Amino acid sequence: MNRAGRIPFHVSRIVDIHLKKEVANSVRIGYSAAMRTKSTATELLGRVIAPLGRCLTPAAASEILSLHAGAVARRRVEKLAAKCDAGALTPEERAEYRFFVEVGDLVALLQAKARRYLAERRGA
Repeated sequence: MNRAGRIPFHVSRIVDIHLKKEVANSVRIGYSAAMRTKSTATELLGRVIAPLGRCLTPAAASEILSLHAGAVARRRVEKLAAKCDAGALTPEERAEYRFFVEVGDLVALLQAKARRYLAERRGA
């Protein structure tokens, strides 16, 4: 990430190209088959963001580790989670909740890559 908190263009371009390849591969084997389980989706996401791990700097890794949901988002997720547990989500709320979960998965993967990167640099 640059000082403005944005991912440099060359990094986003690498991810964009990689994502197109992964999606094309998923379509070839059937989208529903490729995305049937959460672990398959997580593996796909891991492959898609792999180029970011190769472009990390210590400053970018630290910024990624500082990512967290704000208080408003956390309260919303808690409310949606409670409604989900009660089986009371509307279709719109289910889509919103799914989005929060997917963003959380993405952030967790990015943070894992950042932690690994920093640990490897300390060990080198």
